[in-house]
Amino acid sequence: MIKFVVSRPTRKIHRPTYQGESERRFKGEKKKRIPLKTIWIIFWIFVLIYGSFLLLKNTLFDQEYTITKVFYNVSDTKTYGDPDMYKSISSQIKKENFTVARFNKNTILAWLQANYPFIKDMIITFIGVNTVKVDLVFQTPELLIKNFNLSYGVFRGHIFAIHPGDTLGTGVKDIYMPGYLSGYGAMTGFFFRQSYTGLIEQVSLMYQWFPWLHHIEYLPGGERSIVFMNGKQIYINNLADIPAQIKNYELLKKYYANFNQLTEIDLWSIELDKVIVKK
Repeated sequence: MIKFVVSRPTRKIHRPTYQGESERRFKGEKKKRIPLKTIWIIFWIFVLIYGSFLLLKNTLFDQEYTITKVFYNVSDTKTYGDPDMYKSISSQIKKENFTVARFNKNTILAWLQANYPFIKDMIITFIGVNTVKVDLVFQTPELLIKNFNLSYGVFRGHIFAIHPGDTLGTGVKDIYMPGYLSGYGAMTGFFFRQSYTGLIEQVSLMYQWFPWLHHIEYLPGGERSIVFMNGKQIYINNLADIPAQIKNYELLKKYYANFNQLTEIDLWSIELDKVIVKK
């Protein structure tokens, strides 16, 4: 007996493809590539490393940059010509590599200012094989002290010698030490009882109120000043009120009949707290 089989139509099953899945597949393939930005970063890092190597090779490790000669600005030596100071600076930077010396400039400057506080800045410039030039920036002293043929500058309480021919301190207000101390070089204890800021303020007042003065003589330790003006010696007590003493002078000048004949005026006697005059 023959059996008849009826064939049924076959159905093709299509697996749906979602847009998100294809995008993920595409992105996965894309991640395998090195981004152009990363390539550029690697390139510039290489350039930086190579450039640093060349810089060190041509500076830090180049014997031509080892300092053996130091020159100074001529105008600096005329401003302040202390040979010991310049020798000290040279000893600090000689045999150093220029790059190292310039990098350590602040350390060298701090050492220099500890001994010479009136130095504001120092500039080191490479000018040739093994050779540098040093330029100094000076600050003006706040007061000058003169003792016969010796001169001293005062800056922030520090007293330092000014050598003959130095222009540092030109035009600065000055005071003189008394004649019996002529040639006396030790300045230790000069501001023992009178602070340097107080003395500077007082000297400024004297110059202001006695514009025709010839000079001021200061007695360290005694804290007395003598203003020499118009043939008169005017004594001032530096430990007393300076404006009050100047007022005494003005009253004396206005009301004392024989003022012009006076040769000595003590505006604040230490013993009597009185004005004492002498013809």
